[in-house]
Amino acid sequence: MAPKRKPKNKINARRMVWNPTHPLATKNGYVAEARMVLFDKVGFGPHPCHWCKKVVDWKVIKGAGTQSDCIVVDHFNNNWRNNAPSNLVVSCQGCNGSRQRAVRDNELFVVTKSGTRHRAIRRKCERCHTEFLIAPANVKRGRGRFCSRSCARRQPRVYS
Repeated sequence: MAPKRKPKNKINARRMVWNPTHPLATKNGYVAEARMVLFDKVGFGPHPCHWCKKVVDWKVIKGAGTQSDCIVVDHFNNNWRNNAPSNLVVSCQGCNGSRQRAVRDNELFVVTKSGTRHRAIRRKCERCHTEFLIAPANVKRGRGRFCSRSCARRQPRVYS
């Protein structure tokens, strides 16, 4: 039986372009298409991060974009396949990583004792029927049925 092939229009990795004369080309001559398009848009030199204004510069290293002081190409609409110049902005490593997982204003979240925010969903307590917020990861572990420990431990009422 022959192995299944993915359709040609499905791309699972960033597009690489062979251009050995480009300033950002690695030693094998390849450049990520998004880096090449953004470089043509903004040019040489240090640039401020679009989000935090930290000054970052272009670097050509293996796995480009993994150091905190080099430019990472950030897709403005979070669609990594859209390499249009208007969709690409200069970003630092920290902003590029945190922006993808940021909690938006219209989302619910819970705060742990350490101060970490987690996305949340609304649930109804099985005992007292009040609404409460819980992180989805806790619901997957079999929790999230009751609003509090005291509600979970309370004995069911027996009517005679």
